[in-house]
Parts: sequence; C-alpha cells; structure tokens
Amino acid sequence: MCRFLAFWGKKARRLDYFLIDAPNSLNHQSAGDSSGRPNPDGWGIAYFSDHRPDIIKMSNPAYEDPQFRFIGRQISARILFGHVRRKSYGDVCYENTHPFVKKGWLFMHNGNIPDLEQVVQILQEEVVLPEEYRPKGQTDSEFLFSYVLYLFEIKRAHSVEQKFQILKDIILRIESITPREKFDQLALNFVLANTENLFAYRRNRPLYYRIWGDGILLASEPVDRSPHWQSVEDGSFIVGSKPGEIQVLTRREVQQVNDREWA
Repeated sequence: MCRFLAFWGKKARRLDYFLIDAPNSLNHQSAGDSSGRPNPDGWGIAYFSDHRPDIIKMSNPAYEDPQFRFIGRQISARILFGHVRRKSYGDVCYENTHPFVKKGWLFMHNGNIPDLEQVVQILQEEVVLPEEYRPKGQTDSEFLFSYVLYLFEIKRAHSVEQKFQILKDIILRIESITPREKFDQLALNFVLANTENLFAYRRNRPLYYRIWGDGILLASEPVDRSPHWQSVEDGSFIVGSKPGEIQVLTRREVQQVNDREWA
C-alpha cells in the first residue's frame, strides 16, 4: 500500500543512506518495492529540528523528484519519518500525503481501514472531533491520527502507559466494527512519535526494526541485507518511553499489559 522509514534516537544522525543510497532505499521503493509495485502517489519527510517538527511533502513520485534526494542528503535529525505513498483513499494531493504533523506529533501509516465512512461515522458518534482536530484531507490515516491525538487530550494521557492503552483500545474498537468479511483487509501498520515517546504497531503489513547507535530504525522493508534487521511479529507494538529506552512487545505481551511501569 505504501512504504515508510523512521528513525527515533537521542542524537541527530544523517539518514541519506537509508533514504537514498541503500540498495533498497526508500527512494528505490517509490519506484518499485519488493513486490515490484510502485509507490508513486506522493512523498514526505518530517523531522524534528530541535524541539520543533518540520515537514516537506510533495504529491509527485519520489523517484522522479530531485528534491527528495536533495532534502534527504541535507537533513540531520534525531527523529525522522520518510514515506512514499500508494493511495487507498483520497486523491493524490498534498493534504493526503504522509507523514502528518499535529500538536508536536508525527504520524504515518501503511495500510487500509475498510468501509472507512462507516467506521468514521461510528467513532464520531462516540467521540466527536472538534474543528481543530478534524482532518484536512480524505485519508483513513489522517483520521486515525486525529482521533488518537484527541483521545490523548480528553483522557489527559501524559504517561507512556496511558497513551499505549488508548492506542490499544482504538485498535480493538476499529477491529470490532470492521465487517467480518473484510477483516482480512484491515491493515494498521503505523508509527507515531514525538520527542518523548514512540509507538509503532504492526497489523497485516510487514514491519522491520533495527537498533542503530542510540536509536531505532523502523521500515516497511529492510533497505539492505544487514543481518541486524528484525521482523516485527504481527500484532506487536514497539514502544519508546524515552529516547534510548525501547521495548518490543509481542502480541501476547500486548494483551497482558494493563497498568505496568515502563523501564
């Protein structure tokens, strides 16, 4: 559906190898991923410069855009999200291009929420998004991001445990209202991060991670043949309680987590 790459660490790092130069860099995946299919419907790079997020997005293919390569070689960041899109919902336009930035958070998604209008209607009957949280575009991804952030606010979720529980509850709620005959189409691979916390989830799409220096790389596909890439089990979360302190929680561990103290 899409392909993404993320880095979350303590210190700023250059990421041009992973974005541009690696044998299976994000730039290469925009032209054709491991399945042979292109991801041509826009690209975006979001990153933190000090404590402020910056974002560059274009609605044209990354592999055709010299700006993607130019920008990818200039940035040094301790938090960076890169995304190349293959659309499932919405037009090919700036507003629908990932990543999304709001309230100091970055978000990107590789997946699909079937029967989106029905899901949105049900969730909005339970919690109505105010104007400042309403999506600017048409994607399932931006709606999910906006809904998560608004629940963080109204539930006063300050700790990593509280945020994690909200994410778990939202995933379970979306699963519960997805029609049974379309359940296998539900895909919720996403990465959500700010300067304090990281959350990544795998459901029904590949996800890999690699510890790199004092941080973690996350990718839809390994960008090279390094043996350090590890596949994330379906239904698992990766949680960063602060830079340098990261846990991989398997599906079983996710189900067992209630109110626990993070390391």
